[in-house]
Amino acid sequence: PGGVLTLGGYDEAHFVGNITWIPVSNRPYWQVDMNAAYLDGYQERFSGQIVLDTGTSLIGCPTPIAEIINTKIGATLNSYGYYSVDCKTVDSLPNLVFELGGAKFPLKASEYIMRAFDECYSTISGIDVKTRTGPVWVLGDAFIRHYYTIFDMDGARIGLAQALK
Repeated sequence: PGGVLTLGGYDEAHFVGNITWIPVSNRPYWQVDMNAAYLDGYQERFSGQIVLDTGTSLIGCPTPIAEIINTKIGATLNSYGYYSVDCKTVDSLPNLVFELGGAKFPLKASEYIMRAFDECYSTISGIDVKTRTGPVWVLGDAFIRHYYTIFDMDGARIGLAQALK
C-alpha cells in the first residue's frame, strides 16, 4: 500500500510487463500527447494533451468532457461539486481507457470510482487548465496509483508500466 519514490532510476520490483516510454511534449510540465481516452463500449473518443501530476488526486479533464463521461456512468453532480455514483452499479460500469504512447492503460470502474464511507464518487472531474498547446487533462493519483510512473528528466519522457498491487 502507498507508494515509493526512487531517485536516479527505477525499480523493476514494483511493476510487471514492459515500460511504455512517452516523450514529453511540453516542458516544464510532465505533459504528453494522449492518443485517446474513452469508456469501453461507447463511441466518444477524446484526444489531446495530458499532464501526469503526483500532486493531484483526481482525473481532471475539460468540464464538457467530464460531464459526458460522468453522464455515461450514471453519475450526478452533487451540491459539493463532486459526481456521485450509486455504489451498487460500480461493478457493472465500463473501463476508462487511456491510449498513451501507442499503448492502452485501462482503469476499472473500481479504480476510477472512490468510496468514502457509504458513498461513491467519480474521480473524473471538470478542470479547465489551458497551456500554450491548448486544454489538457490531468492524471493524478487516481491513475498513477495503478501504473508505475517514471519521470525521466534527462530523457524528457515518462515511462508507464502496470504497477504491482
